[in-house]
Amino acid sequence: MRPSQTNLKTRLVFGFFLIYFLTYPIEVFTAHVQKKDYSPEKILNNIYVSCGYFLKSKPKIKITQNSIQAAVFQPSSNTILLDAKLIRICRSFNHDSTQALAFIIAHELSHAIYKDKSSGLVPTNFLNYSSNFRQNEREEKLADIQGAFMAYLAGYDPSKVLSILIEKIYKSYNLSDSPQDNYPSLNERKQTTKLVLEQVDNLISVFETSNILTAKGEYELATAGYNYILQFYRGPEVLNNFGINMAMQALTFFNEETDQYIFPFELDANSFLKKIRKARGPLPIEDQLRRQSLIGLAKKAFNEAIIMNPNKLAYHINLMSCILLEDQPKKCNEYFIKHGLGKYLTKKINAENLKLNLILGICQARLKKSPNNPYFDRVLLSDNVLLKSMAAYNKNINLNLQLKEQKSATCRFPLIGEVTSNKLTSESLNALKKLKLSKENLCYSFGQLKTSNISLFSNETGDILSINRFSKSDLGLKGKNNFENFCLEDPEVSIVLIGKKQLVFHVKYDVVYELDESGNVSEIIWFKYY
Repeated sequence: MRPSQTNLKTRLVFGFFLIYFLTYPIEVFTAHVQKKDYSPEKILNNIYVSCGYFLKSKPKIKITQNSIQAAVFQPSSNTILLDAKLIRICRSFNHDSTQALAFIIAHELSHAIYKDKSSGLVPTNFLNYSSNFRQNEREEKLADIQGAFMAYLAGYDPSKVLSILIEKIYKSYNLSDSPQDNYPSLNERKQTTKLVLEQVDNLISVFETSNILTAKGEYELATAGYNYILQFYRGPEVLNNFGINMAMQALTFFNEETDQYIFPFELDANSFLKKIRKARGPLPIEDQLRRQSLIGLAKKAFNEAIIMNPNKLAYHINLMSCILLEDQPKKCNEYFIKHGLGKYLTKKINAENLKLNLILGICQARLKKSPNNPYFDRVLLSDNVLLKSMAAYNKNINLNLQLKEQKSATCRFPLIGEVTSNKLTSESLNALKKLKLSKENLCYSFGQLKTSNISLFSNETGDILSINRFSKSDLGLKGKNNFENFCLEDPEVSIVLIGKKQLVFHVKYDVVYELDESGNVSEIIWFKYY
């Protein structure tokens, strides 16, 4: 049965808000960067909020007339000092001025957040490495990488200007091109910058690909990607994404007692339709051990994220979900009390405290105190259509109501464009630079061919998966290309939002559609399994 256009529009709008609230825990929010946001304070705030490391208070920014130090972080006063001349250099990049200044500020913020406490109150300097710069070269290079990646997460793109920025700084501050006690030579600094840009480009590629893999349900590969990023940038949002992927892997080892409920970190808007179809029966002992290990790793990641940002409710909710997946409702309730999370229930109703009610509802259901569940009922009284549907489903499970599998509607899943395969030529394969992505005792190789926007994953046995991304212009698509025959109620369909991207796919096809808020196709992502 073909849905009407009006019904379709309603479904797409409903689907967008449905996915947004469902996937909030994994979303990495980015600042909307505008030219008017040039002020150093605004840039610092954007990056600080985006990185989410609130264990360290936000540094102050002070503009100085110091012609010796371009930018410096002073731990004693928790202040980033910026020379006025350096700001003028950044402004010389015109419309890219925010990109330049964002890198400088993010570099110093990286020092503020990650600087080894054993170094005491010795200031770090963007130009001045130390009495022997080679001793601190690794620390500065890491601050470059972390700073550039933090700037990227906040919506900036310092890679546009970084090489020229370094050269301008050296010339403006009259630094010799020969090595000195306090400064690397310009040639050395430029060479380091080149390596930094390559590494940041790798991090961004792995991050974006891991998000796509998460949407497609390739949780093991996605976890390997996030694990790679954590070697360079250990931010709470990446830890959270890592933890969610671990928990989602654990859910593949289905536990009939706990997993029949819907948990807030589950990414697929149609997951409740699929759960009805899950096989029942006890898990073999090896699967139980594997599940237990995955949940433990997820809990460890969420705990670390909470230490960095203890006021982020989503991290607490994800950790409580893992405790419930271990079927320990009493511990879940004790965690809720110990961490004083009851304060969130008294605040204005929003998606986050409704999710907290969902978790508490599952907790009470597993404690089997009463068939009545005020937490589920509280969500059912809200205006949030997604969380209401989750609460209704969970309440029916709690009441032992027999849930019937919904029949798939007859609809044609559209394959837009003329792309019929995702082949990599031998020349393309040779051009791919491989990164090692390790996960526990597994090792994967990741490579990306920028010219064709192709990513390839391999292991010791050979190629596993390639991903080919096509924009609307690549496929010659013009105007509106929405899903007129698309059935959102089909349990074979998955709907996920990662960041700002709404991704939709059918389990029978190895193609993912990225949709905009109007339901129009903006990108098509093809998966090829080897």
